Formats: sequence, structure tokens, C-alpha cells
Amino acid sequence: MRQWMWALIVTGLLASPAQAVIYWDDGLESDSFSGTGNGGSTNVTPKFNPLPNFPESIWYSDPGVQGPGVPGTLPMTRDTAIKFDGSSSVRYNYTQKCQTSDPDAGTQSCGGSTSRNFPYASSHFGRVLIRPSAGWQWSAGNGQSKLWGVRSTQGLSKIWFNAYFSLGLIISAENTPANGSTTNLPLNMTMTREVWNCVEWEIIANNPPGTANGQLRAWLNGSATPSVNRSDISWRGVGNDSYLDFFHLYRQSGGPTKYISPASPGSGFSDIQYLHFDRIAIGTTRIGCPAGGGDTTAPATPAGWIVQ
Repeated sequence: MRQWMWALIVTGLLASPAQAVIYWDDGLESDSFSGTGNGGSTNVTPKFNPLPNFPESIWYSDPGVQGPGVPGTLPMTRDTAIKFDGSSSVRYNYTQKCQTSDPDAGTQSCGGSTSRNFPYASSHFGRVLIRPSAGWQWSAGNGQSKLWGVRSTQGLSKIWFNAYFSLGLIISAENTPANGSTTNLPLNMTMTREVWNCVEWEIIANNPPGTANGQLRAWLNGSATPSVNRSDISWRGVGNDSYLDFFHLYRQSGGPTKYISPASPGSGFSDIQYLHFDRIAIGTTRIGCPAGGGDTTAPATPAGWIVQ
């Protein structure tokens, strides 16, 4: 009897499903940016790579009505004043225009990124906290711009979460359903300015490559009902057997809005908008939105306050 019971227990253990794993939940603190490179499934970068440290040239048009921006702005910086929790967040600094395709920008380089790996898998869940600034409104002529994404280290599969008209978000799947083509998938989400928006997603690779059975689900602010629920996507074209294993924070070229102002160049007018990111997580189960948090900078002492 005892041998039979032991065999049953062992069999049950072997048949149990694999435990759900959260690979990392990164608060983007000051010690988070010490990665050493990309790696892969057997060499996962322990931290995000260092933030870009090269300043951008700031460009603008219609100088009679629009401000000149701030020369030398870094595309991404740490921010210790606005963060969900911990000591800092990552801030995207958007000037009114810094786009290499603009004729007045010439061939100046714009944008910057930081990245981190996670193990190879045919599916994964992710979460990002994102906070648009008070004036944020994406209205650039190209309609959308990359914000963050996941891709394979082989570079064949690239799935980007993009800013999309005003406060919307859209997924652009590069090389989908075939190399050289792109599939755009609106996320039916509208972010709120000056608060932390929690965006979650699940991506399951289509199998075999070339078939339209890949899946995408996305949620906003912890909702039980997905904003997007698709099971007909060909993430990988024929011959593309790569899996996603690479998370990419990417502040792409371009400015979020054409802010019209009576200020003139040289007046000190600054046309910069921001996005803040915090608590980025990747795993094999839905991670959920973190509780609490918020902007933790202590308020200033009220004028005339006296402690006796």
C-alpha cells in the first residue's frame, strides 16, 4: 500500500503544470542600469542597460509661433521627483521636433533606448506603468511613435507598443505576417494624463510559423476584461521560428505635439513633453497592477508654518 501511494504521489508531481514565474519586476531605480549587453536565453541581462547619454539637437518649425525647445536635451533620463514608488522612474523627454525625416533637421540623430532580456518562451505576459505629462498629446504627422516593445534577439520578430493619436496606444508588429510587412493592432485604450496608467499584455506566438493562430490580450488599469482579445495573428512568418526574449524601452525620434504659442525663438519658451515609466515586469503569468505607489516627493512646508 505504501509503495502504491508513493508512486501515486510521484506521478502527481510529475504531471503538475510548471509554476508560473515572474522573471523580473524592475522599479527602474538608480542601480538598475548596469546591464552588460543583450545576451539570450542562457545569458539574461541582469539589469537594464545604461541610459543613453548623448544630447540631441532640437529642431522646430514656424519660428514665429513656436518655441525653440531646449538644446542638448537627453532623450531619456532618470527622474527622482515623479515615480510610482522607490527612488526614481525613467522619463522620456520629447521636444517639439527631432525627426531625421524633417528637412530642417538634416541628418541629426534622435532618440535613445535601454533594454533587458528575459528567457526564451513561446508566450509571455508583461506590464508597464506609464504616466503622460499634463500637455501630452501625440499629434505628430506620422501618427504614431514607438514607446516600448518586445523582440527576439535574432531580430526577426519585433512587436512595438506605440503612441497613437492623442492618448491612444497601438501595437505594430513588424515582419507580420511576412518579412517586410507590418500589422497594426489598436489597443482600444485611452491613457489619462498626470496619473500612472497600468498596461498589461499577453503575447502567444503562432505555431507553426505562418499560421494565423497567434494570440494577443491587453488590459488597462487591472481590468478583468481585456481591451483586446485576438487569437488570429500571424506573429511569425513562414521560416521565422524565433521567440521573443528582449524588452526594449525606446524613445523614438519625433515630438508628441505641435504646441502653438505666442512665444518667439530666444524668449526662453520651452516646448518639452514627458512620459514617465516605472515598474516594468515580464513573466509567464498575468502580473497585475501594483498596489499603492504614487508620486512620493514630500510637499513643501506651507508658508507661515510654525512648530512650537
